[in-house]
Amino acid sequence: EHQQGRKLVADIVAAKESYLTGNTESLTAITKGLKALAAFYPEHIRKEDAVFFPGTEKYFTNEELDAMLEEFWTFDRSLIHEKYKNVVEQIRLKSK
Repeated sequence: EHQQGRKLVADIVAAKESYLTGNTESLTAITKGLKALAAFYPEHIRKEDAVFFPGTEKYFTNEELDAMLEEFWTFDRSLIHEKYKNVVEQIRLKSK
């Protein structure tokens, strides 16, 4: 499923790049890809949350689980900051 999700995203990105070069027909591929992604992700996330992760938790101690959760939160916090740092940098470059 992760490969499928990556392919859907890659197809959307490719269609976007095609659209940016003037191919307005790529809007159909973008729309189709976004609809497929919107249908795909909720069920995928449900499986991870309800089946995969609970099934794997029994292999870890509470301390290990707590440490992993803290690492996930740290990563997520830095990821969003990195994203918007890049957005600001792109805006600065375009305004020069």
